[in-house]
Amino acid sequence: MKKRHNYLFALTAAFVAGATPMLADCGFCAREVTLSKPLAKCYLERFSSEFDRVQADGIEVHLVELGACGADRGGTPMPQPTLQSDRTQEADVDESFLIPVAAMKCLADALQQADLESPGVISVEVRSEC
Repeated sequence: MKKRHNYLFALTAAFVAGATPMLADCGFCAREVTLSKPLAKCYLERFSSEFDRVQADGIEVHLVELGACGADRGGTPMPQPTLQSDRTQEADVDESFLIPVAAMKCLADALQQADLESPGVISVEVRSEC
């Protein structure tokens, strides 16, 4: 939740200050996006309509909000103690993130190629891969 507030604050500050060059540079966009399988599927379901809308509006940076998709996630049981920890299960997922519109399609392509049926999370470095 803290990440979300930081992104929203940065976006608000950019618009209030009229910092259009800051949006083009997008120094506050996500470097890496980490999604659970249900959030990845939700992004893919929403991608086409959101991408068309932001392109038509001429927006360079888009705030992706997947929080409503998480409503069907349900609870997860307490993990059993083990000798080795599975780092992928501990990763925080991004329910909302800022992303350059140019990287939206790249993220969708990466998610389409990912195995959405296996356990764990999917992380895509949108700054270097896109």
